[in-house]
Amino acid sequence: MAKVRFPFDISKINSAEEFRRTAQQAGYAVPVSGDLTPLGRSFAVGGRRFDNSMAIQPLEGLDACDDGSPSSLTLARYEKLAAQGAGILWVEATAVCPEGRDSGRQLWIHEGSCEGFRQLIRTIDASAAKAGFAAPYKVLQLTHSGRCSKDSAGNPAPMAAFASPCLDPVMGTPRIVTDEYLDQLQVRVGEAAALAMEAGFDAVELKLCHQYLFKELLCAYTRQGRYGGSRENRFRFALGAVDQIRSRVGSRIDVVVRLNAYDGIPWPYGWGMAAGAGAAVNGSHGGGAAAAVNGSAAAVTSSWQGNPQIEPALQAQRSNWQGNPDRQQILSTKTNWTGNPAPLAVSESEKSSWQGNPGRDQIISTRTNWQGNPAPFAVSDPERSSWQGNPGLGQIAGSTETNWQGNPVFAGSGTAAPRTCEGTGTLPPTCEGTGSAAGAAACDECSAPVCGPMRIDLTEVKDLMRQLYRKGIRIFNLTTTSPRFAPAGNGYLDNFNETAEVDPLAGTAALLQATREIRQSMPADIRIVGTGLSWFGPFSANVAAGGIRDGWFDIAGFGRSVMADDSFMPAILQGVQPDPARACIGCDSCFKLFFEELPTGCAMQHAAYRELLQKVQSGGNIIY
Repeated sequence: MAKVRFPFDISKINSAEEFRRTAQQAGYAVPVSGDLTPLGRSFAVGGRRFDNSMAIQPLEGLDACDDGSPSSLTLARYEKLAAQGAGILWVEATAVCPEGRDSGRQLWIHEGSCEGFRQLIRTIDASAAKAGFAAPYKVLQLTHSGRCSKDSAGNPAPMAAFASPCLDPVMGTPRIVTDEYLDQLQVRVGEAAALAMEAGFDAVELKLCHQYLFKELLCAYTRQGRYGGSRENRFRFALGAVDQIRSRVGSRIDVVVRLNAYDGIPWPYGWGMAAGAGAAVNGSHGGGAAAAVNGSAAAVTSSWQGNPQIEPALQAQRSNWQGNPDRQQILSTKTNWTGNPAPLAVSESEKSSWQGNPGRDQIISTRTNWQGNPAPFAVSDPERSSWQGNPGLGQIAGSTETNWQGNPVFAGSGTAAPRTCEGTGTLPPTCEGTGSAAGAAACDECSAPVCGPMRIDLTEVKDLMRQLYRKGIRIFNLTTTSPRFAPAGNGYLDNFNETAEVDPLAGTAALLQATREIRQSMPADIRIVGTGLSWFGPFSANVAAGGIRDGWFDIAGFGRSVMADDSFMPAILQGVQPDPARACIGCDSCFKLFFEELPTGCAMQHAAYRELLQKVQSGGNIIY
């Protein structure tokens, strides 16, 4: 795992205002409030009232019994968590099938373990009452571990929605699940939800995050069949799983969603990421890709790479590119937008060097090629660039394999022209592809794969959330593959590079910015949970309060902060700043225990976990 490198020493900062100034000077525009009262603010969702605006995130402890039921260690952990007083308490990743467990110590709900979950509910409610708090809203997170799955003997048995040259080399070659398996998995999700309702949970969560199977289906651009390729197919599992739950329990239990806002893995292997210019899979990708390949110029009216998040329905905002059949009707877009092949009154020196440009020979210093070049008028078939959506795509001769930036795989060639690396030169050289079965070549300059740029595109994320909203989902917990990894450079793939250094504040700030953008575009009655806040250490509560105050999110989700400090939320609810000496310091001791498949907790603040970590580091025998 990459090493964490903070941009400044948070422990030497004495106030929220000093932290705000320091973060701003370092380039992190995050909300900060010295007033913590927004965290104690009550709110309502669907007629249910919540006592405060704090949630405890799902913290996987790997201390369940062999049959997946909560053990005495599990009950003891949740007894402490419930005493914090959070309005919402997430119960950690719980497998819906045995082959979807990431360890023999992961929770798994089934008929045989349901009584153990009933006991967990009783423990949580009793502990909250004893501490003087109302019973929290209890959510059971339903999951399939996918690439992280283990068999009954504890050996890696990865399962995935598609082959990924980004992840397969570092996580193991997976078994690609069939459509029939996914059909049955939807049924299992419904069955697990019914059991959760019987056990006493208020809600179940569909875990569409990190690198687990349910989320991976959202970015199955390269997958064939009913669960891959088009947007409709890639959303099929998530929407169908909600339908399965409703068919069994109706509205007797709520459904919430934890969702990656983006993956930090380049398209077409990552979710919420911009596609390579001109690339599309069955016409499905949003603002970061060209539109459908169906021989019609009208089909590519709006969603070329670089178009600033234009909604297809907004006719007046259609782009003024040559070839648009509605171009003459567009009066408001006669401007020199980036990449316009023939903007009005543009000089020859400004013209982009796309093949067929009559001024191309005069362009000496600008031999870079803009993304999303359409086919210009009056150009012969051999000169047409091979972007997806070009009506003449099937007639492109091999001699037209030109070198404009973002050119996808060429018809009949099996390789792509090299492109500028766009800052992704350190991505694994095996990470190739543009969503086409033909594959792709690497950049001549840096051997980077011809994937999408390492840039966020929230178009599909917002669309999925709106579709889930129409199915009654009102609480969304937004995260990313891991908040510490910013969507730049290698992104999440640095997780597998022990020599890499990452700035967790840069990663978390990017996630919070994406969260704010999503919050501002969603219906007012949706409640969004902000994630990654513990990386701000002793000022995590201040960033959380600022985020709620300024409308970046509605609920503050805390994970490592409450793992480290048993008095974290009680202090906030009493109007007191949490003890900085007990703040999470980002040391990853909890992760080290997790990756050893041991009971997971904060080794810095709790002696029992510290002893476990010391035994791991010394190579001693571990019995628990």
